[in-house]
Amino acid sequence: MTKIKQKGFTLVELLITASIFSIVMVIITGIFVYAIRTQMFLFTSKKIIAETSYAMEYMSRALRVAKKDHLGNCIGTNYNYEVTYGGQGIKFINPLQGDKCQEFYLDPTTHTIKFNNGSEVIQLTSDGIKIANLHFEVFGDSPGDPLQPFVRILIEAQTRQGGSPLRLQTSISQRDPDIQ
Repeated sequence: MTKIKQKGFTLVELLITASIFSIVMVIITGIFVYAIRTQMFLFTSKKIIAETSYAMEYMSRALRVAKKDHLGNCIGTNYNYEVTYGGQGIKFINPLQGDKCQEFYLDPTTHTIKFNNGSEVIQLTSDGIKIANLHFEVFGDSPGDPLQPFVRILIEAQTRQGGSPLRLQTSISQRDPDIQ
């Protein structure tokens, strides 16, 4: 009698194949999850950079044209700037908008940067990011000094979920010297 040889896989071969397939799938899934997390981190970083850069540029343009308050109606007489809210805000006179008294500040409730343009309050950053710190420092702005005043701005921002804050800093001097 002739023996017929059956073709197929043994149980051991099937278990080894299933184990190898499972290990490969776990590795691929891990790589995919890592890639998605990295993409989300980069997306939120870009959003933070875009919003803080916009706010920084907006504030820089306005603060560059600030003029002395000769009458003392907005800030102290013969000053260009007044730091408010313990360093988290700054007031100035904007000659490009009808000599209005204007102010940039950090809203402690919403953690957003706001701009009071003399008529209304405008939010410069969205609720999607958290401004952890906004700090203004003014140098050379005494009524009798011959120095040209300049302002240093520091912004620390992060996502609402937390994480490491992104820090931006710039210094601004006035466009038109007020030296007499």
